[in-house]
Amino acid sequence: CDAIQAWLDENQDIGGTYVLSGDLIITDSLSIYMPEVPISIEAGPYHIYVEDTALLELIGSNITITGDGGTEGLIRTSSMGTLVFAECSITAENGTALFYEGGKPTNWSIYIGGTLNSPTFIQAFGDNARGIVCEQPDPLQLSNTFVKTDGSGSVGVSAVSDIFMSNCSVTAEGAESVSVVSQSGEVTGTLCRLTPEAPQFSDDGTQW
Repeated sequence: CDAIQAWLDENQDIGGTYVLSGDLIITDSLSIYMPEVPISIEAGPYHIYVEDTALLELIGSNITITGDGGTEGLIRTSSMGTLVFAECSITAENGTALFYEGGKPTNWSIYIGGTLNSPTFIQAFGDNARGIVCEQPDPLQLSNTFVKTDGSGSVGVSAVSDIFMSNCSVTAEGAESVSVVSQSGEVTGTLCRLTPEAPQFSDDGTQW
């Protein structure tokens, strides 16, 4: 965190790309808020971990995160951590983009979304790719978010509980892909497009 914060301070007026040379572990807080110039983080094979009760705040259309992702998630948040991911974009080139850990206790402090003019973009590629995985028991809420996965068995949004969406688009491409799935809850939303359509809509009375 100290190294990337120093880089951000130095490049706040010119922007650029910060390349991780190891896992970025956040134990306190890291905030990138509405940069006026493009800021990119290239993770490669590494990950961004939000540990314990730490905070990661990424807000702004000029923020881009890319990396392999893997099964752990390009950005992984502990059950007590806080993640604010708004108006920016993330791409997992081979795996999962965002992963929220479950377990007890939990601190439901996760926000994903954007505005009509500046939506959030989440992409994941490769076999069994996942855009968002949420193992938190509390409902997952998404707004003005565009999710795309491409790969055999890929899933756009996967959660253990209810999923609420507003003005979202979720597209999952590849053999046996699923746009949105809730293991034990309902999927509801307004002004959304799912491809393929979530199977729950036809067999459990979920409103859409």
